[in-house]
Amino acid sequence: MLLLVYNCINNYIMYIKYFVAADITLPMDSTIDNNEILVGSISGTMYAQPTLVAGKRGNALYFNGVDQWVNFGDQRNTCFGNLEQCPDGYSLIHWIKLGTKSAIGKTLFYYSNGGQTSSSHGITLFRKGNILGTTFSTRSMEWKGYDLMEVSDEVWYHIGFTWHPDTGVTFFLNGCQTEPLQPFNVKSRSLASTPHNDFTLGTPNNQLNVNGMMGEFYVDELEIFYRDLHPADIWKRFHSF
Repeated sequence: MLLLVYNCINNYIMYIKYFVAADITLPMDSTIDNNEILVGSISGTMYAQPTLVAGKRGNALYFNGVDQWVNFGDQRNTCFGNLEQCPDGYSLIHWIKLGTKSAIGKTLFYYSNGGQTSSSHGITLFRKGNILGTTFSTRSMEWKGYDLMEVSDEVWYHIGFTWHPDTGVTFFLNGCQTEPLQPFNVKSRSLASTPHNDFTLGTPNNQLNVNGMMGEFYVDELEIFYRDLHPADIWKRFHSF
């Protein structure tokens, strides 16, 4: 087992031999079938043709916040779409740049597999005003971060989350473990089942193609790991750009 030693404050890493391979990679570099299928280690169906633009590495995918979204289908039987299928934990990292669509007085969503509603479970990333938030949930527990960080439009951020059923959610910003503006609200819950099982980009998975709830944003280099990553792994990925 490798010893990973890093220091986020002083911006150096002493020893890390290799990248941990992601279980799901979505580089946002290409589409096929007349821009109807997003290419990655898992394919997604694109609606209203989200646009490939210059990104942090190669291309990024731009969503207009009006009618563009991607659906990866029902993923409840996989760790990709269901935290209860992740006994070793779960990590999600990506670059994101938020567009200028106003979030004043509303909630805009960037991705979801059910975390945004009490009638489902999963993860979601959302914005209220200039505050970014997230939810991670299973059928029996919920970790909600209403106030992760203040955000500005048209700025690239490297966002990361790790989750483990024993330790909950840890937030990373630009390669470093970061305390949210307010602590995660953790509570127990009881949910027998849900009809909302798809993994979506650009819209909440229980209200598809809803203009008032769809975030305008750019996303690049989205990776998912079926384990909770060491902070040094996230640090090195950020500094590889």
